[in-house]
Amino acid sequence: MRKRKSPLQKAKENPQSTYWRNKADAAWSATIRRHYKGRCAYCGEPGRDTHHLVDRDVFVLRHETLNGILLCYQHHRGNARVSAHRGSVGFLAWFMQHWPDRWEYLVAHYMYRDVPDYQAAVERLKRESV
Repeated sequence: MRKRKSPLQKAKENPQSTYWRNKADAAWSATIRRHYKGRCAYCGEPGRDTHHLVDRDVFVLRHETLNGILLCYQHHRGNARVSAHRGSVGFLAWFMQHWPDRWEYLVAHYMYRDVPDYQAAVERLKRESV
């Protein structure tokens, strides 16, 4: 008689499961925090808020490190003039001025709608952080 697989085991076997998506999200955030050494990319103050420049629904860019930036609370949500969420026009102008090549890369890849392989993203992010 064959033993039935648990839901967790089934999730681990599916590279597109929420199990792997959550692992990839955590690995992406940790990689972004390490890259910016815990400092806000805008002002240099201590920061902990990782921010996707292109929405997470664009799967091909969701776990791309070029699509992430580390911000302090003020520049993530708090400042009405220049924050990624409340003052997005000012934030976008600042970003395009400081990283034009990165912005062009994100725009060029925005339309791709590949099916996500979260397990592969976890493995790639682990290699990038070494």
